[in-house]
Amino acid sequence: MGEIMNLITLKCHCERASVVRVAGTEYNFGREFFSCPFPKDHKYNCNFFVWVDEAEALGLLNGTLDQDVWKVGLLRKKDNLKKRNACNDCQNGGDDIWKAPLMEKMQILSQDRNNEEVWKTKLLDRIDALMNEVKLLKYMIVLLCILVVLNKILCSQ
Repeated sequence: MGEIMNLITLKCHCERASVVRVAGTEYNFGREFFSCPFPKDHKYNCNFFVWVDEAEALGLLNGTLDQDVWKVGLLRKKDNLKKRNACNDCQNGGDDIWKAPLMEKMQILSQDRNNEEVWKTKLLDRIDALMNEVKLLKYMIVLLCILVVLNKILCSQ
């Protein structure tokens, strides 16, 4: 982040000096970006967002590119991203590109839950079968006891 100190001040859409933050997502973990100084969920946040490495590539470091030229480049990139995301949305059948992976995870969890239900049903069926077997064994023991007693009675006479 040392090179960022040489950066010209980028203004967000609400004309405030942007701040540098660090991404914490799995895909972009540790990647630095410029954003509106207000927190993301604050009512005055203008949703300004630019990756630091992209700003470097566009020549914003050391003031080598006019900010208006840079904004035109960003608008072009934004349009391209919208088109790409729209294609992804069509393919994924959702409103945004994050919906498909979340739906996939939900489907896996649902399958796991269904598998658990299947196992639960199988276990309950097996328990019922074992209980019936125990009942049958009890009847057999009682019958054997009766036979032993009858045998004793008959043999003693």
